[in-house]
Amino acid sequence: RHRHRYINNLNRFRHWWKTSRLLVRLAGAYVFAFVVENWNLMAMLNVKKHKQARKALKMVKKIGRGGTVKPFLAQVQPFTRTIRLILAIARALEARVDHRFVEVGIAEAFAFMGNRCSRYWARHLSDWFTAHVMLPFSLFLLGKPLSDQMAGSRPLMILMGFIRAILPFASSFQGSRFGRQVTYSTFREANFRWGAVQSVSDFHEGAGVYKDTDLDPELL
Repeated sequence: RHRHRYINNLNRFRHWWKTSRLLVRLAGAYVFAFVVENWNLMAMLNVKKHKQARKALKMVKKIGRGGTVKPFLAQVQPFTRTIRLILAIARALEARVDHRFVEVGIAEAFAFMGNRCSRYWARHLSDWFTAHVMLPFSLFLLGKPLSDQMAGSRPLMILMGFIRAILPFASSFQGSRFGRQVTYSTFREANFRWGAVQSVSDFHEGAGVYKDTDLDPELL
């Protein structure tokens, strides 16, 4: 993959763009969490009460979404999707020389689905863990007395907010890798079972496959 320098540079730019979006989200979460109004509100929430526990979970979600920078991140999302679509098409077209256009195209589609699914489950896992584990047991985790439980849950709310921002980003790489490996493994097993017998004389070291590479002069 990425034999062409333009595709390689585009992929590097995409990873830089994703990392930059995460840094912007974390910066917005930091500013949102330490604003005086929000800081005092988190200290006043009593997680022992159902309605206030829900408000605490909403506060964690707002921190994880980047706070005030959420509209900016939503506006640049189409640009991010466009880069990923262009890169997926370029990878598939690049694989035509190896007669793997369909395989790579399906692999990129599964990588996208794995990416989205992993991010979805990471967000919901973080929310579930916050609501059912961290907030109810903040008293025991922090060793606070009963009278100080409200202020004691504030550090965990901020912590889980930052985890909610980082966890989907980290899990998205694993989801993409899983989607690609499922596709490549399926095609590899199918080729081993039903692949045609080819001569060693047809092998081209530059392409790494047993096929003519006249369609791509750079590999000759």
